[in-house]
Amino acid sequence: MADEKEGINFIKGTGTMDCPMQEIMDFLGNEEYKTIYDDTYKKGHRIEVVNSDTFIEYFEAKTPAFISNRDF
Repeated sequence: MADEKEGINFIKGTGTMDCPMQEIMDFLGNEEYKTIYDDTYKKGHRIEVVNSDTFIEYFEAKTPAFISNRDF
């Protein structure tokens, strides 16, 4: 699928993971692993736990040379 106006391509993948959801959430939330699956991740931390499945987190994303890193 593509957005002709903006020139952006979209890809959607689906599948089944034979793994308990909590293990996936623990992996994705572990600071040590984030650089493995996200090349742009530099650092971050959890700011607040809103409820059992909603968190507010800060992270700094690495950007190309001559562009300052971005905060989210």
